[in-house]
Amino acid sequence: MNWFLVFCLFLSYFITYFSAWRGIKSTGKIVWVTCTAPYVILTVLLIKGLTLEGFEIGLAKLFIPDWESLGKG
Repeated sequence: MNWFLVFCLFLSYFITYFSAWRGIKSTGKIVWVTCTAPYVILTVLLIKGLTLEGFEIGLAKLFIPDWESLGKG
C-alpha cells in the first residue's frame, strides 16, 4: 500500500465528516467553495499555459489537424 494515499484518503474522510457534522448551513458553504474552486484552478492554468514560450505551436497542433499523419495507419 502507498501510505501517502492512505493518509490522503483518511484526511478526505475526516474533512468530509466534519464539514457535514454541523449541518446544512456549513455544508452549503463547503459546496460553494468546492464548486467554484475547479473553475478558478482551470483559469489559472489557462493563463499560465498561454504565457509559456511556444504556446502558439501547441495551439496550432491542437486546432489545425495534420490530415496526412491521420491517414496513415
